[in-house]
Amino acid sequence: MQADTAALKEEASVAPPPRTGDEPQEPAKQRRNLLAHPAVVAVLVWLIATPAAFLLPRIPEYNGYGLRSFGLPLAAGLAAGAVLLVIGLRRPSAWLAGATAGVVSAWIVMILSTAMRGTPFPFFGLLGDAGRIAAMATRYSTTAASSDMMIAGLPSEYPPLFPWLVGRTSVLIDVEAWRLLGDFEVLTTGLAIVVGFVLWQRLLPPWVALAVTVLGFMTFAIPAKAYELVTLMAFVPWVLGTFLRPPRGRLHWAVSGVVFGFILMTYYGWVVFASFGIAAIAFMTWRSESDRKGYILYLLKVAGVAVAVASWFIVPLVWAKLTIGGPTIADLYGTSNMLDQMFPFLELNPLGILQLIGLVGLVWLRGRVWWATPMLAIVAGAFAFRIFGAILFVLTQHTGLSQYTPRVYSCVLVMAGVLTLVHGVPRLLEKLSLQAPKGGVAVTLALVFAWAGFTFSMDWMPNFGGRYADYTERAYREPYPDGSYAVGFENPTKWFPINPIKQAVEGVKGPNPEVQALSVDERLWSYLPWHGYVGNDLGSSVSRTFERVAEVQRLAEITDPAEFDRESQNLRYGKIDLFVLRKHNGAWEWQFHQGFNQPEIFVDFQRSQFDPARWVVIDDLPQETVVVVRK
Repeated sequence: MQADTAALKEEASVAPPPRTGDEPQEPAKQRRNLLAHPAVVAVLVWLIATPAAFLLPRIPEYNGYGLRSFGLPLAAGLAAGAVLLVIGLRRPSAWLAGATAGVVSAWIVMILSTAMRGTPFPFFGLLGDAGRIAAMATRYSTTAASSDMMIAGLPSEYPPLFPWLVGRTSVLIDVEAWRLLGDFEVLTTGLAIVVGFVLWQRLLPPWVALAVTVLGFMTFAIPAKAYELVTLMAFVPWVLGTFLRPPRGRLHWAVSGVVFGFILMTYYGWVVFASFGIAAIAFMTWRSESDRKGYILYLLKVAGVAVAVASWFIVPLVWAKLTIGGPTIADLYGTSNMLDQMFPFLELNPLGILQLIGLVGLVWLRGRVWWATPMLAIVAGAFAFRIFGAILFVLTQHTGLSQYTPRVYSCVLVMAGVLTLVHGVPRLLEKLSLQAPKGGVAVTLALVFAWAGFTFSMDWMPNFGGRYADYTERAYREPYPDGSYAVGFENPTKWFPINPIKQAVEGVKGPNPEVQALSVDERLWSYLPWHGYVGNDLGSSVSRTFERVAEVQRLAEITDPAEFDRESQNLRYGKIDLFVLRKHNGAWEWQFHQGFNQPEIFVDFQRSQFDPARWVVIDDLPQETVVVVRK
């Protein structure tokens, strides 16, 4: 019992004993130490276990939809957990924490691979953001340069790395990008555990780093946003390891710069939402530094490396903003979730209680432990940004996307809750003259990881009524391009007849046509790398979306076929030589969604506007779809 209590106190210190680093070591011993390093072990186990975890659920014997089939990942994960617990009770080594991180990562992959093995579509099918990410991936199957998902000649405004990797992989293995997106979501969600652990163990003892990562993961365990999740897991330890001087020292400026560049290219929203808190941390650290100039130089080096790493995305975007300009409109998506999770630390569930512990701990321990004040600054800064966004929304209808800030402060509060318990429980036991039960720490961690895996599994399995089951089931409800469905689910998504549309256009233009389309459904670009004049929803700040919509409305009012043909080739922002419309009340309709609580814009075209000498009309396609393509 004394040994277990001592171990708990060592973890509670959240700082290692000082080391000089001057002791000479033999090369063989150095190699052994490197291979036993928790971060190295985590990555190695992840590399070995993940392929098996991804492929095992697809063995025909388990590739079904019964309870036995869906129980595979739970059985495998709990069995692996039991083995790790036995080892941990006998020898809770640092390398074992790394191995556990790799196993947990692979377990997440197995759970999601089981849930999604019967569909080629990503979570939530091709609706909304999922469809737009698929369109970006499809675009990157034709180019490696930063590009808008549909509009020719424009760079991406949305961080492109995740869909870029999907698109370039599709070229490498000759598989359509939309078929790979779900697999990348599965693998990236598991990767988030390893990324978080590797960065946290640089700041904390390995077992504490693992607990902080897994429970922080659970606050935003949404594989449909896997690219956001993996950056959130990297973001919090990156901030603490860069803008502070933690007990183990700062991250090297080159390493920090690479991590920052990764965040910028993958999802930079967390930097924006926590910007007030980051500024406060940087200012407090600068004031306490003996070498203030050196600190500023360090941050400039970090920023320089980040800009260099992300330059292929940042430089074209900045140039487009300078030369094209345009107001930001992507934050006009305000919805009812503007009011969600305002006080998540008051919710009566395990994560809510842990957040409340974290909030109390941050306030109580500020100035006493190195992590409390900066984490409190991130939380307060995120709340301040949300208040700023609410005021902005009332005054301008722009939200600054502040409705997403709960993901930052919920995650940080849970992580702080773990650190508060690790710091406070040993001291409480000591004051009460109690000793931690033998193996208590190992059993507690095992229960935490088992709860996280079980909860995650039940949330995402289809047909089990979990919190997020609809995301998974939407992937099964999405029709194939030919109109068939993977599995029969209720309320299937309406088919957008991609194959008939493609065949109709290629019948006029030939294979792989160079066209610029106006489509009633953005799923056209999820499947096909054709260019578009404007989408059906708010676009980037450099796309001049509302001006393009106005041009479409102006074109629809032209009744003379010759003038219509001439103007369609000389619109203010290019041309339209393919119309994909829907029959409605005797007209051919196109529609545009212009933001929260704003009316839909419907634009009607007539057959009489299209001169048969210049246009080919195909109006016998399924789902009341009409294709009009320039000869």
